Amino acid sequence: MQTYEFAKSIKAVHLGDPGSQGPPGSTGQPGTQGMLGSPGEKGLKGKDGSLGYDGQPGERGISGQSGNQGERGICPQYCAIDGGIFFEDGARR
Repeated sequence: MQTYEFAKSIKAVHLGDPGSQGPPGSTGQPGTQGMLGSPGEKGLKGKDGSLGYDGQPGERGISGQSGNQGERGICPQYCAIDGGIFFEDGARR
């Protein structure tokens, strides 16, 4: 019980006015990682990328309806050097 005896022996002490502020202390340890903030606004749309490679051809489709019966053709009598065509009936094309 030495502490109690020591406390009994202390007489009332009158404190004076506070002194001036001391110098700043040394820098402390870094704090813990804070919580993540909310996401920011969506950015601007970027440029379109380059075109990709062509894909594999798809499956062949079903056949369409048959066409009408063709008309009898007219064969030319002879062809000219310049590409003109002469027919037996005298027509030129």
